[in-house]
Amino acid sequence: MGQTQSNNKDVFLPLLPKSSAVSTDCRQLLQEVRICADDLRKCRNDPVSGYYQLHRVWKLYYDEKTRCYRREIGKVLSECCFSAYVVSMLKRLLLDGYHPGSICGLLTNPWLWATSRLVLDIAWNYSDASDDFACDLANDNILEVLYKNLELYQNGSSARSGYRHFIIRATLSIITNISRRPVNKPEFLKFDFVHILLRFKSASDESIKVLALTALAFIKDPRDNHLLDDDFNAIPVIIRWLDSSLERDAYHRIKEGFTAAELAYVLNKLAVGQNVTKIIEEGGLEILRKMLMSSDIQQQINASQCLWSMAFNNEARKFIKANEELVEAVQELQQSKMNRQMLQNVNGLLWMLFDKDED
Repeated sequence: MGQTQSNNKDVFLPLLPKSSAVSTDCRQLLQEVRICADDLRKCRNDPVSGYYQLHRVWKLYYDEKTRCYRREIGKVLSECCFSAYVVSMLKRLLLDGYHPGSICGLLTNPWLWATSRLVLDIAWNYSDASDDFACDLANDNILEVLYKNLELYQNGSSARSGYRHFIIRATLSIITNISRRPVNKPEFLKFDFVHILLRFKSASDESIKVLALTALAFIKDPRDNHLLDDDFNAIPVIIRWLDSSLERDAYHRIKEGFTAAELAYVLNKLAVGQNVTKIIEEGGLEILRKMLMSSDIQQQINASQCLWSMAFNNEARKFIKANEELVEAVQELQQSKMNRQMLQNVNGLLWMLFDKDED
């Protein structure tokens, strides 16, 4: 998941000089990214001094003229070892308290919070956009900083705004982005993330609660499915967000930062035990049917995967089989044969519905 610019309206970033305009030519743009990364290498232990360069990298993600190059920018940042600079900066910012007045009796630079938000936002967004950058962050031990963030701010998990809320939300989002790449899972074994994420699972704030449960789904051992029991009603929130995101693309996400495809992917991971019944009760089948009929291939892939997972539940299988419109949509996808992964999902689902021997 990525951050949406609407969530950055309260950043109050200092005004920048006109020279901060960026190129829209891809080759020139990526060269500018390399220059910024090299400049920031010198600021890794003093992140506030690199504020303007950080802002340029941050701006590229949101600018309408350059956002189409997010993945390419992430790849260049990876090539420049930028993740190591980000981790060094976060360690320094954590030591300084992230925001003025956070450390009792310590006078801090008034630009500290603006810089902290930029660094966290860059790690958040480019760990979503780039597999390479997400893996680099994990390898450069960003999880140590993120774990300390959760320890430090766990008592502020219900706050609706302010420093604590953003730090927790950004931390959980980066953890989610890293953990959804299976290659990074061993890095999480170095810390007791499962234990500390369970504390945020009961947060009153919807985004914090959903992110904590999502991260748990990616990190936990397959034998620990009981940890994903939705005791605090995160699944109804996910389905509500899913319904709101169906007609949006990656550049126009819902304010919580998810795309419909990402939410279906999360729902698939949560489709275990009693959660499957809750997905059906909350109207999940109809939304998944709409996703199967979408022109977005990733929505189709993730929705069909979720339905296949749900079909392993005997009661859910009956509900899916009885939904004629849903079955028809699945059969139409089977005939289209547009994507190998999607075809595997729908073939598996139809086998569960019609060919599997009932117990």
